[in-house]
Amino acid sequence: MSLSTSAQPGSRIVFAILAERARDESENLTLRVTTGKTAARTAGRRPGGRTPYGVRSPLGSGRIEPDPAE
Repeated sequence: MSLSTSAQPGSRIVFAILAERARDESENLTLRVTTGKTAARTAGRRPGGRTPYGVRSPLGSGRIEPDPAE
């Protein structure tokens, strides 16, 4: 399969549509991540994924502190 834009008459419009869909998905992903992090902060959780090794985050505190067991 050739990705050349001159291979077929309608290939430029197909690539333009795919590029637009990719841009829209990028914007939607940004919105979903921002909304999720805001919801986590509102619920009192630390927004940022797993707690790093050597620290712990007590349930519901939203803060991290050193973990003496690690």
